[in-house]
Amino acid sequence: MAAVRPTPADPAPGPAAARDVGDQRAMPPEMGPDAMAVLSGPTFMYSDSTGDVPPGSIGGLVHLDTRLLSGWVLSVNGGRLLVLRAETIDHYSAQHVLTNPELPGLPTNSLGVRRLRYVSEGFHERVEMVSFRPEPVQVQLRLAVAADFADLFEVKSGVRDRSGQIVRSHEPAGSELCFSYENQDFASRTRVCCSPPADRVEGDQLVWEFELPPKALWRVDLDVPLPPGMGVVEPVRGDIADVIHQRADDPLRRWTADRAVLRSDGQALERAARQSRDDLSALRLDLEVKGQRIMLPGAGLPWFLTVFGRDTLITAYQTLVAGPALARGRCSRWPGCAVTAATTSPTRSPARSCTRSVGDGLTAPGRAAAPVM
Repeated sequence: MAAVRPTPADPAPGPAAARDVGDQRAMPPEMGPDAMAVLSGPTFMYSDSTGDVPPGSIGGLVHLDTRLLSGWVLSVNGGRLLVLRAETIDHYSAQHVLTNPELPGLPTNSLGVRRLRYVSEGFHERVEMVSFRPEPVQVQLRLAVAADFADLFEVKSGVRDRSGQIVRSHEPAGSELCFSYENQDFASRTRVCCSPPADRVEGDQLVWEFELPPKALWRVDLDVPLPPGMGVVEPVRGDIADVIHQRADDPLRRWTADRAVLRSDGQALERAARQSRDDLSALRLDLEVKGQRIMLPGAGLPWFLTVFGRDTLITAYQTLVAGPALARGRCSRWPGCAVTAATTSPTRSPARSCTRSVGDGLTAPGRAAAPVM
């Protein structure tokens, strides 16, 4: 029997009869074995291989443990697209190469669709479409969007219905969808901006209708800005194509180039060291908190990236060969995770003394926090 691949929805796969499901709810639909994540610091987008986030799944755009997008589905003439190729370029960027299925008046493989995306100070996606038909094609492109503002850990167990508290203020001209949510002193907002604007807005969907001549290229840029607050200090910026093809200035690449380099007669050892360096750069949280720049090693890639107590301490120590920045950041003042005489007593574990302030799903920032183990 072939081994079953662990996933975020099922981290410990095995025979169903051997599991004690108790009163737990049914797990939401999995994203599939080819699901992909792109992330930068405390922000990640987790989608299926087409680049979609089906509603009710565990995917979405998450920033600082709050899910800003819980649905992100692209369709052409009423049909979902088929995957030809999907790949991550860097840990923060990816591309999805797609085509159309058999549709009324549109044979299979008539259209080539490419979705380019990256995460930095926001989520950015470009949808490019070209026609391989000898005659002009009538196209209706539809993007269905949802935002539930669920907490990251709530997504894995059961999402509380917040629909009655979510306010929509979409732009009728089709340039923007906007979802807002408030609960006591917690507030969040999701904006989806597009250029060119959609021809119309239907509910929470953006709809473009156009004629695509043979071999002609059509594209739309989609941007989801992040809410104000803690974020990546030096995110990669630039045109989506420049980021995907690594032509844009990338502070992360500069940081990686300054690390120690291992030279060896063993190619396997060199490859392992190089991969470790690249993985470490992906796990780096380069943040600004209350005006202070802090660099920390996180954990959870590729499903999320956050600070853990004991793991962060150990990683910061073990990676001193790459420079002292990670260890310095870990020893600096971190919200809810300060090292004091009380936390360093022989009878109290520093890891258990660290706390995590999370969003509305569990606790509001600055209020009672859940312990990080």
